Amino acid sequence: VDVGTDADLSALATWRMLNLGNSQVLLVQGSSAAPSSAAQPRLALRLSPSVASGDFTKALEERLRTFPDLQASIRCSEDLEDAAGTWRWRVASCRGPDGEVVEFWRPS
Repeated sequence: VDVGTDADLSALATWRMLNLGNSQVLLVQGSSAAPSSAAQPRLALRLSPSVASGDFTKALEERLRTFPDLQASIRCSEDLEDAAGTWRWRVASCRGPDGEVVEFWRPS
């Protein structure tokens, strides 16, 4: 959702600001009256190389167990991705109940 100076804010149902150290992410949820986008909602975060990827995925799964309503509808997996050049990334991704995807990328 483009929130410019003359934007119609009626399409915004909910918004929250997420602070991540010295970075901020604006999370916006459109109202049901807002036109639906064909793009799949996706959020990708870069992890420090010092994070053990297997331990990170296990911690995600343990945390999800504390939310029984979400646990059954969220699926997480971990893969090794090749990027341009010589970079390789370990990617833990989780798909939520509405098809949204959260990815955690760590250089390997």
